[in-house]
Amino acid sequence: KDFGVRPLRFGSDLVIERTDFHDLQAGEPPKGFNRLVEGGRVRLRYAYVVQCNSVERDDNGDVCRLLCSVERDTRAGAKGSGARCKGIIHWLRRDDAVPCIVRLYGNLFKAEKPSGDDNADPQGALEELVEALVERDVVDRAYDEPRSVTQLERNGYFCVDAAGSPAIPPQRLPGAPLVLNRCAPLKDVFGGKKRKSAEKLTQPKKKKEAALDLPADQAAAARLELLVGSVVSSEPVEDSDTLWKCSVDVGEGEPRTIGAALREAYPDGLAGKNVIVLANTKPRNLAGFKSQGMLVCATLDDTTRLVEVDAAPGTRALFNGLPAADPATPNQMNNKKLWPTAQAALSTSSNRVVLG
Repeated sequence: KDFGVRPLRFGSDLVIERTDFHDLQAGEPPKGFNRLVEGGRVRLRYAYVVQCNSVERDDNGDVCRLLCSVERDTRAGAKGSGARCKGIIHWLRRDDAVPCIVRLYGNLFKAEKPSGDDNADPQGALEELVEALVERDVVDRAYDEPRSVTQLERNGYFCVDAAGSPAIPPQRLPGAPLVLNRCAPLKDVFGGKKRKSAEKLTQPKKKKEAALDLPADQAAAARLELLVGSVVSSEPVEDSDTLWKCSVDVGEGEPRTIGAALREAYPDGLAGKNVIVLANTKPRNLAGFKSQGMLVCATLDDTTRLVEVDAAPGTRALFNGLPAADPATPNQMNNKKLWPTAQAALSTSSNRVVLG
């Protein structure tokens, strides 16, 4: 779809958002801050890479002006403009910037699902920016289409005041600024929720688990999540002569659906049996349903039998002599082939599963 084109003028005197610059006199920038600092480089969206060489301060010591140099061979979209910068910021040419008032409407109620006891907070739901600047095209469009909606990048969708408001362009008093009202944010920020990427920055990094100093089969066996499961029900699968579709309680609140090719060995079904479930495998599609694990069996003289145990559902079965390591993730089970590695060394003895 053709959205059209419009000119975007560059110049030597630009304005940027205050939050896109961090004053190093106030301390180091927060973790993950990739925008502009004194001595740093950043790309101006749709334009060039610039470097902040120095700053000017007002009488209060606050930064009021940035003196930057532009790298002219880095214009966005031009051949050979591949200079890499982590940060990209927005900008306006100063003589194209038009003053306006921006109203950022938030949540009227403090609770996501308000009840009779939750009070509305109209004042807290509105933040008004009285010294905002927008590019001239926003004003021109407001004159041509008074009820148009405009996206301000990184902030949301905005419309001008409704008909009858003194802020509507044809009715504005001389010198009165345009008023933009945010009608939809770009993301749900209810209750201070953050994007997943932002949440990860505040969470402590998980330490990489050290490899177990064991032979390969024992190291693999230690990472298996073998849980005691109670078979709640089993029903034959249509179009299959071998498959039971089982509902198995492994102590998780909701039973797991697990497929077991045991119709020949157990023609009367598996309901009521306490079994061992390999619970950290990836779900597999079987005959129209997802199987969420495997029932552990043993074979003797061409006869396959379940390994039955007497323990509460959800109990983790461990091997004597092996450390109680954290279970591997389903991806690790698959990528490192942990089950085939351990399975090759497993056997049964006196109704017990033996490793080695």
